[in-house]
Amino acid sequence: MSKIYIINDHPGYNKTLPGVIEKWKEQGHQVVADMYYDPKKAEWCDVIFGEYIQGGVIHAFKDEKMTKPIVARGIDIDLYYGHYLGIDWDRAKAILFICDYMKDRTVLDYTGAVKKPKCNIETVYLGIDLTKWTFCDKSQSRGKTIGWINNFWSGKGVGILCQVMYNIIKKDPDFKFEIVGQGSERWLDKYFEEFVKRNGFENNVKRIHYVESVDKWLDNIDYILSSSMKECMSLPIAEAMAKGIKPLIHNWWGADELYPKELVWNGVDEIMDIINAPYESVKYRKYIEDNYTLDKQVNSLNRILGI
Repeated sequence: MSKIYIINDHPGYNKTLPGVIEKWKEQGHQVVADMYYDPKKAEWCDVIFGEYIQGGVIHAFKDEKMTKPIVARGIDIDLYYGHYLGIDWDRAKAILFICDYMKDRTVLDYTGAVKKPKCNIETVYLGIDLTKWTFCDKSQSRGKTIGWINNFWSGKGVGILCQVMYNIIKKDPDFKFEIVGQGSERWLDKYFEEFVKRNGFENNVKRIHYVESVDKWLDNIDYILSSSMKECMSLPIAEAMAKGIKPLIHNWWGADELYPKELVWNGVDEIMDIINAPYESVKYRKYIEDNYTLDKQVNSLNRILGI
């Protein structure tokens, strides 16, 4: 069994690794995670896995005395802010990405700015632990509650969310929205609050800052809405689909590469067409089973890490 040292720049916020770590421990591996790079942990381990190509991982790459193999996985923030330019990819055992479109663009940018990398470069999709998402067939219910759950900030398209609410509620006042999430942009909180009041949506829109169990919250949700402007994958979409909930996915870059095109919308007027189309809970769950399971992710990571 292997000793794995995880460098995770956002402990407590990261939603991509807990299931992987749980699987690794079940398989008998020893796992230690830290937000910062610790040379002593690097000396202890057999392999280093970095989630995000940011501070701690960059420090590991720059430690010339460190000889352990490193596998690092980048996300969209790393692409948009150029974090990947701060490391020598040839020191890596592998550089991973969550989606092909991010991988292809980042490799192109890196090659243009630095050099053509020699390391292994792969896409490893995030995986859903299907045992933790209770399936509920909503195909016949035709409920009218739309859920939105994300960090409440500009990148998640809160302004677009408001226009979606306006468009749908004006067409059908029976629709309800449950909005879950909190953020640090106080102006955005105020904008949202005033938007709801100004349009008389107080009885249609419920704002919740936090839910203890997303699985239980989703039991009362009929559609999951994504209004994001950027994503690598969007776990809330995949988790809701695992429960059999129809997603309404804004066409951020790459959305229609990851999810069925008939569930992706460009303009808010298209959303009602998706809502009125057949509701197929079993099909949504099957899509996640076929494409984005935790076991598939862990098997890919095990192969790449050599554990």
